[in-house]
Amino acid sequence: MNIQYFVYIVIALLLAFSLSLIMNKKWKPNKLLFTANLLLPIVVMLLMVLRFDIGIETIKGFIFFLILLYASNSDIQTREIENTLPVMIFISSFININLNDIPIMLGSALLITVPILFIASSRTDSLGGGDIKLIASLTFVLGFYQGVFAVVVGLSLAIIFTLIFNKKDKSFPLVPYLTVGSMLAYLM
Repeated sequence: MNIQYFVYIVIALLLAFSLSLIMNKKWKPNKLLFTANLLLPIVVMLLMVLRFDIGIETIKGFIFFLILLYASNSDIQTREIENTLPVMIFISSFININLNDIPIMLGSALLITVPILFIASSRTDSLGGGDIKLIASLTFVLGFYQGVFAVVVGLSLAIIFTLIFNKKDKSFPLVPYLTVGSMLAYLM
């Protein structure tokens, strides 16, 4: 095994542990979430290295994932996501891109987000503003096809899990499902 791979995994573990400690201080400590927050970044880093090898695309994807992981925890704990998180995702999208790609990225975000915004605004008990801002930022990163894939997979998982667990409460955290869809899309 190349030493660089080991270094990437160790860095992923250290970042995951640090982020887990920060989240445990910010919100009610949860052993299951703490464990998931330690293991998921390592798995994602391994998948990133297998897919992209060692390089900037792996680093960009891992930063993207860590922001989404934090947003997922925030949504699970408080049913809100901080306004800075979509901005952080938006800023991270500029890592390793060509300036000619920006109009396509912007068009992708608009084509996907505007219909969702229209649907959400027609119903009072649907998506929240944070979910829509997050969808806009993650589709900006992913582009049109991967963005559609991420949103469709995320919403489908949310519907399936809601139906399986028959939640009486209509409110549920959507960001964890969008995170799964986004990471699968990023790895495509």
